Amino acid sequence: MTRLKEGDLIPIPARLPEYDDRLRGIVGVSLAEIACKAAGVDEKPLGSGSIMARFAAVPMNSGFGVIQGFSAAASAVVSHLGFEAFVTEDSDVAGIVEGIGAGADVLLLADDERYVAMVPEIGFYVDNSPATALGFVTALEIMNGGLVGESVLVLGCGPLGVAASKALIERGAEVGLCDVVEARAQAASRGIGGSSSATVGIETDLSGSLRRYNLIFDATNTGGFIGPGHLTDHTLVAAPGMPCALTPEAMDEHRNRIIHDSLEIGTATMAVQAAAMLSAGETPRGAGGE
Repeated sequence: MTRLKEGDLIPIPARLPEYDDRLRGIVGVSLAEIACKAAGVDEKPLGSGSIMARFAAVPMNSGFGVIQGFSAAASAVVSHLGFEAFVTEDSDVAGIVEGIGAGADVLLLADDERYVAMVPEIGFYVDNSPATALGFVTALEIMNGGLVGESVLVLGCGPLGVAASKALIERGAEVGLCDVVEARAQAASRGIGGSSSATVGIETDLSGSLRRYNLIFDATNTGGFIGPGHLTDHTLVAAPGMPCALTPEAMDEHRNRIIHDSLEIGTATMAVQAAAMLSAGETPRGAGGE
């Protein structure tokens, strides 16, 4: 998990309405609609009817310590969807106890390695990496009008890139993998290909691949290596990677064809999955269990 910075997080709560307006302009739907489609949930509004949950965001001190603004941002995203959410005053174990004591159904917990939505009542959790992959793949699918038969370049073959590749293949796309460590791309290709009938390609020419593919999924944690000249007027980019692979110039020039955020889509998808899991008493797509 990429360790986010305060500057990425602190502005999120105040900017959520503006963020949602921008999503509608680019993708055509809201954050809640992306999260619901990703989680396979049709019912809206969230937070009422059968999809209900109370969330507690618990600050965690492990690793390099609490990231200022993280819990507040996560709680704000969940509240924006229509769920009830709050940040615990205590952190770590004391915060978990506080959250459960205050009636939280779902605990949002993050350290330097993992970010999960824990559902204690049924003993399951939703992991942010596959949830983020699923949310951004869904947004790319909506923006492109479908993914069946489309070729998608996935940059980065860590957990996020592998999860995204699987989600893309499930939606009928053909995937090309590109990683700065070619052996990692080959290993990912074998693993992904072994779990499906799809053929997963390996791309070694980054510049040529960026120009050749119209759909790109950035799952790297290296910023600023994709410039305006690498993209065409038809390129659509889903970029959950932090920092974003696109240079500021590329972001500006192609801003109406790029989906990028530091927390919102992944947290929203994870929250809806957790709430659906709680309501159904079973594990939805992208969730994990003990």
